[in-house]
Amino acid sequence: MTDKPLKSLNGKKFEGVLAEPIDDGFFMPLLHDDPAWPVYLQAVELKKRQLRLDKMSALARHLGIDVEKFGLADPANLSGLMMFYATIAEKLASHVVPGFQEKSRGKHPREIVRAIRRGVDWMKETGKAGSDEDAARDFLKFEKPELARPHNRTELERKTRSLCNRISKDRIAENAEEALHKKTVLQIVK
Repeated sequence: MTDKPLKSLNGKKFEGVLAEPIDDGFFMPLLHDDPAWPVYLQAVELKKRQLRLDKMSALARHLGIDVEKFGLADPANLSGLMMFYATIAEKLASHVVPGFQEKSRGKHPREIVRAIRRGVDWMKETGKAGSDEDAARDFLKFEKPELARPHNRTELERKTRSLCNRISKDRIAENAEEALHKKTVLQIVK
């Protein structure tokens, strides 16, 4: 394996059985044409698998998974065992595979943009602002009073345009969500 093993996972260093490499205890045949090679390779693979399986509970605990809830004390509980392994695989993937990780919330989380947009809509409905731009500018001046100073006018306008763009995108996203949840009504055409 070319990659170096991890020293920690889930914000914790590996300790105990998780820090100890596997030693299968077998002696490798010295000659490449020795008939014991296939037997040796199979025995090593089975032994490594068993040693890895023995460490799965420790790995699950390291990942913060409650091992007891799967009922593994009962050897006949195959569905619990399968759920146990599936939970470990999912948790491991969420830590190391980019496609399993949550997208960064960024500087402007969508919940905050939606709350601002609703405030902007309210300001327009009540006549306190004539447009998205006016409302966004007022919001930014309220949020950061230093932007209201004359020497910060360029920055205020830049942030206003940026906020208006995010508000527009949120309106489009909300309309798409509403359209997705509307029931389709089929009509009979003669």
